[in-house]
Amino acid sequence: MSNKNITYFPTLKDTSFVIKNNDFVPKIQKGDIISVIINSADPQSAALFSSINNMSAPGAAAIPGATATPGLLVERDGTITLPKIGAVLAAGKTKQGLAKELETALLPYLKDPIVNIRFMNYRITVLGEVGHPGTFTSTNERLTLLEALGQSGDIGTFGNRTNILVIRDSLGTSLAHRINILDNSVFNSPYYFLQNNDVVYVEPKNQKAYSSSQAVILIPIVASVLSTVILIYSIFKK
Repeated sequence: MSNKNITYFPTLKDTSFVIKNNDFVPKIQKGDIISVIINSADPQSAALFSSINNMSAPGAAAIPGATATPGLLVERDGTITLPKIGAVLAAGKTKQGLAKELETALLPYLKDPIVNIRFMNYRITVLGEVGHPGTFTSTNERLTLLEALGQSGDIGTFGNRTNILVIRDSLGTSLAHRINILDNSVFNSPYYFLQNNDVVYVEPKNQKAYSSSQAVILIPIVASVLSTVILIYSIFKK
């Protein structure tokens, strides 16, 4: 197998370049679990609002072996519910945007409210021809495709690096995009930075499928030939 088929960025020279989507900021989606920490000049009153994070969100332990995650579940309608304020639309907004909106909504109840939001279940799934396929949770909300592949044990020898599939849910709509990781253009792809619940699939190269199918065909032929040789040998030995 030629090295050019497995070497990443063979044309990338010693240089500096700007990643086109370096300003990427993840947006909150339905099914996310977020922590909402509220502070103010009146800590006792603020504690009432932040105490909502002490309860485990429904469905947080849906992954086998996972434990319940404290936080607020973004419901199917895209909302979260806070005391006094009620339901607030969160899906489709950035953490910073939602925090500012909540700070304004809290003004009648708290003095100088400050809201901090973080993701509690930032999950990425990597499948196919990688060292360790599966789903993992990341504390990095700016996780790149390269980092995800690295955490999955990298692409195997028979993995197709020129046609990696990324499947993304965008407010209920599934999006699919193919990426050539051997090409420098990957750095400018809108899928270079992964989002929560993205699925990355590395398909096998055609030659692996061909080799496997050939093996299935050749095994009985070889077995038959060996049986014939053994039979002939046993006849002449007598």
